[in-house]
Amino acid sequence: MKPANHSAAPNCFLISCITVVCALLLSSLSSAQTLVLHNQTTTGNAVTFNNALISESPVFAASVDGIADYNAVLFEVNNMNDFSGTAYTQTFTGVYSASTVYAFMCNNLQPTFPVTGNAVFYVRFKVSDNGGSTWTGWSTQLWSFTQNNSIYGWAQSQSAQFSQGTLQGIADTAGIFMLVTDSGIVMTPGNFSTAITTGADDG
Repeated sequence: MKPANHSAAPNCFLISCITVVCALLLSSLSSAQTLVLHNQTTTGNAVTFNNALISESPVFAASVDGIADYNAVLFEVNNMNDFSGTAYTQTFTGVYSASTVYAFMCNNLQPTFPVTGNAVFYVRFKVSDNGGSTWTGWSTQLWSFTQNNSIYGWAQSQSAQFSQGTLQGIADTAGIFMLVTDSGIVMTPGNFSTAITTGADDG
């Protein structure tokens, strides 16, 4: 009788162990960080705050806690709040420090982002510390904005938006208008418009 060949078993076991170790390393990378989008930044850019109504390329203020330096940031803008719709993405590279707020102007989203119209979009981001070989998980804040070709302000029109921040008032400090929401003060440059429209929810 020919003896059974067990030589493959140790190799399979070794491969399984390596796979498990790699999976654990990747999961620790994706769960140890806190990725945050901010309503304000000190960089001087007009930040696309949560529920902003904008008429130009969006600028997102973002920071990451729980990581050393990172060198790649990937933003996704999507027309669905569960990110199952059309994804517009842009990657930034550089040297970024933990707990520091950076402003990212997404003026090269791919495919070409529709900067006109009156559509609602949702945004999330993730980062990498090795040039994009591995990434953290996505940011989890439900962050939205409305793209409009002529008006700048604050707007909510979809049910997913109504479940998050609410406008509490408008302040005027030394001629600078500010929108006050339950998540803090959002500074807006120049003039802005606000509107309340009734009607059927479009999603």
